[in-house]
Amino acid sequence: MKEEDMNIWVPVGMSLLGRVIYADGKPCDDGPEIFPEEYYPLEVAPPDASTRLPMNRRFETGVRAIDSMLTMGKGQRMGIFGGFGIGRSALLAMIARNNNADINVIGFIGDRPREVWDFIKRNLGEEALKRSVIVVGNNVQPAVTRVRTAYVCTSIAEYFRDKGMDVAFMLESFIRFAHAQREIELAKGELLAHKGYPLSVFEMIPNLIYRSGTNNKGSITAFYSEFFDCDDVPNPIKDRVQDCLDGYIVLSRKLAMAYHFPTIDILASNNRISKMVTGKQTQKAVNLVRKLMENYAKKGTSPKLDLAIGKHSEIEQFLIQEEDENCSMADTLNMLSKLTGIDIPCDEYDENER
Repeated sequence: MKEEDMNIWVPVGMSLLGRVIYADGKPCDDGPEIFPEEYYPLEVAPPDASTRLPMNRRFETGVRAIDSMLTMGKGQRMGIFGGFGIGRSALLAMIARNNNADINVIGFIGDRPREVWDFIKRNLGEEALKRSVIVVGNNVQPAVTRVRTAYVCTSIAEYFRDKGMDVAFMLESFIRFAHAQREIELAKGELLAHKGYPLSVFEMIPNLIYRSGTNNKGSITAFYSEFFDCDDVPNPIKDRVQDCLDGYIVLSRKLAMAYHFPTIDILASNNRISKMVTGKQTQKAVNLVRKLMENYAKKGTSPKLDLAIGKHSEIEQFLIQEEDENCSMADTLNMLSKLTGIDIPCDEYDENER
C-alpha cells in the first residue's frame, strides 16, 4: 500500500493478536514484522441503529463490584473516571485479564513509554496479552499521531467485531486526545472556540464513541478511561464524553487512601444498562446493598440505620478484590445472595439467559 494511502487505511488481521503497535501499524515490541491480512478505513460512520444487535447479553468483567452492582451488557459504552494514582490502570488490567470477550483492543494516547510497558508487563501479563492488541501513541510522538491512535484502535476493534467476535475495547484517554487535537489546531492558526478547546474536538469524540457498540455481527464493549479526580471542577471534555456513554465508574481517592481496591465508588457510579441484563432478584439484591450503603453514609442519625451499619463490613469485604483474583458471575451472584439474604435463582447466573 502506498504511504499516502496509509493516512486513511488501517492494517488489520489476526496477526495483530499479542502485539504492541504504533498508530502506523508498525510493531513497537520485540516481535517480527507484521503482515496485515487486509486494510480497514480509518474513519467510518457508526453502525446504523436499525442494524445493531440488542444489548441483552451480560459482559462479565470478573470484578465483583462491577458484575454485581454495575452489571454490564455486551456492546455498551462505559466511562472510568478517576485521578492519577488511584488504581485506574490496575482496574483496566483486571478487566482485560478476566472478561468474557473474545479479544481485547487497548489504546494508549499520550502516556509515557515507561507507563505503557509497566501496564503490559506488571498489570496485564503474558496470558492476557496473547488475546490483546495494544496500540500506542505515546507522549513523545507528534500530536497528529496521538490523535490517529484513537482512530486506529477503533478501526481494529471494528475489524474483529465484523468477524463476529465480542471485543473488549479500552481507550486512555480522551482528555489527552483533546490536548493533541488542540496542538494541531493551534499550529494551523485556528482559534480555541470553547473553554480552551477547538470545536472539532467536540465533533470527533462522539463520532469515535458511537462507532463502538454492537452491529449485526458482533459487539464492542468499550471502556473510556479518563483523568478526572472530582466533580466540582467543570471540564467540557468530561461532559462531552459522559453525554455519549451508557454509564460510568467513578474511582475514589478516599477509598485508595483506605487501601480499598478496586477503588470503585458504587454510589457515585451509574449504569443504565444493568436492568437490561439482570434478573429481578438480582436487581432487588443490588438495590438493597445500595440502600444499606446510602444509609451507612448517614450513620448516627437514626436507629433505622442499625442494619446498614451492621452490614457495612460485609459489604466492604464483598466489594474489595485482589488485583490477580478473577470472580465468575456465578460466584459473584452467589456471594451477593448470601450478603443480602435474597435468593437469586440459577437462571439469573447464566449470562446466555440474559
